[in-house]
Amino acid sequence: MWVARRLSNALPRATSRMGMDPMLGSFLRNMVYAASLVIVVVLAIGTLGVQITPLLA
Repeated sequence: MWVARRLSNALPRATSRMGMDPMLGSFLRNMVYAASLVIVVVLAIGTLGVQITPLLA
């Protein structure tokens, strides 16, 4: 979760350096954070031994 937060906090700075709208940077930050958390949860469930193939299909 630390990596997800760190990555999502870097996006608004990167988008502002590229001259993009600050609202777009905030939106991208939220989307990257949510996607990262979903990936972490799916990987954690798979590590616990639960079959995740039906969930992904």
